Amino acid sequence: MAGACRWASLLLCLLQTAPGRPALAPPQNVSLLSQNFSVYLTWLPGPGNPQDVTYFVAYQSSPSPRWRRVDKCAGTRELVCSLMCLKNQDLYNKFRGRVRVASPSAKSSWVESKYLDYLFEVELAPPTLLLTHMEEILSVNATYQLPPCMPPLDLKYEVEFWKEGTRNKIPFPVTPYGQAVWVPLQPTASGWHCLHARTIHTFIVPRYSKFSKPSCFFLEAPAANLAFLVMPSLLPPLLVVATGGVIWKSLMGSPWFQRAKTPQALALGGSGDGWSEWVPGYLLLTRAQLQCGPAPAVSGVFWPQMSRGNPAAQRAGVSGDPAPLSPEGTDQKGSRRRAGGVGEQSWSRGGPG
Repeated sequence: MAGACRWASLLLCLLQTAPGRPALAPPQNVSLLSQNFSVYLTWLPGPGNPQDVTYFVAYQSSPSPRWRRVDKCAGTRELVCSLMCLKNQDLYNKFRGRVRVASPSAKSSWVESKYLDYLFEVELAPPTLLLTHMEEILSVNATYQLPPCMPPLDLKYEVEFWKEGTRNKIPFPVTPYGQAVWVPLQPTASGWHCLHARTIHTFIVPRYSKFSKPSCFFLEAPAANLAFLVMPSLLPPLLVVATGGVIWKSLMGSPWFQRAKTPQALALGGSGDGWSEWVPGYLLLTRAQLQCGPAPAVSGVFWPQMSRGNPAAQRAGVSGDPAPLSPEGTDQKGSRRRAGGVGEQSWSRGGPG
């Protein structure tokens, strides 16, 4: 009988050390880790194991002694497995996990973790803040990415507000999740301002998350805001003035809008005996023009000096001071001037017409 036991022990030893069936070292540091409302089973590879090994995970919920396989982590090469939202999982009861390593030719023993009570030990995640900036107030809301299977928790959050570059943080009252925090803004406030928040969960004792990363925004000075509001209102009038200036400049350059210049002398046509010339204030008529009709009435009119400083009169051959005419159209010597006389010219003040 003793010999049979000796041979059985020897055979078992030979099977464990036989070629092709090498033993695998079990995983190390197997533990449950809670992070951001979730729970993970983590481990480290056993020493001396080959690189092509895979891992298998199972969990157990108290008070049931049954181990359930985690299908999503069967044959994984990772060193972590999520134990959230599993089939038939009850997060109101504490649970634990286990893992082992396997290869095509061998596998290790199971290594178990400690129990974790979700309601008491879950790690809270800081909130993600949504900011809505109104005129003189800032609305702050907290959001979370919660696991769909997470039991209802009485979550609250706390906000701190400060101006960048200062150490004085203004805390606001703890606010239930789903309600907004209203941060008043001073009318003279300017520059960068920041805020962050943390989550609070109270189940017998309060528990706190880490503060979220700062969310910063810029407030403009009141003068800058006034200029920003005034400039759009001044833009249409400025455009109208600029457009009007361009149109006026283009019209002034057009020949249709050029101002006419008054000529100093106007040639009415012809040459020799058949031409006449307009002199400012006087009309010079030739003999041929006077023959077309009776002489114009010039009663009581005294002839000014036409030849002095008047080039047109000098070209017409007028010189000296003409004698004043009597009401009957005769000169002071009693002789009447005949219209169209040979070598004679007649002057009429006031121009043509």
